[in-house]
Amino acid sequence: MDMGRPLVDRAKLTGLLIEEFIRSRRYVPDEASPIWALDDLPLKLGRRVQQLNGSWQWKAWAGVQRLWCVAAQILNEPRLDHSEHALRVKFFDVDGALVACADWLRRADGRWVLYRILEPAHLQSSQPEQTEAI
Repeated sequence: MDMGRPLVDRAKLTGLLIEEFIRSRRYVPDEASPIWALDDLPLKLGRRVQQLNGSWQWKAWAGVQRLWCVAAQILNEPRLDHSEHALRVKFFDVDGALVACADWLRRADGRWVLYRILEPAHLQSSQPEQTEAI
């Protein structure tokens, strides 16, 4: 166990990092409304989100004519400073199709830096979701 990192609920931290990432990257307009329940998502998207394993957190927002949905998990990265984090972020369309995925680093100063773009077709394999070191 890394003694330099405080013990924080990983799911809660992932949720907080997603919110910060979305806000800082201006991915969702301010007027969009958060969607809190799987039942409020379109059926195919809800099923897709439900299939993610427990290390993933999802967030969704609805606008007048658009829906935004992301899922993220914290990646294990021992080389990062104790105040830095690595996050794999997946972007889904309204039908639950994975349209983009990338690994982002949150630096100690709060900046988000794109680390790696991942090919969505590769990530949709039948392999179970796993965290990996960067």
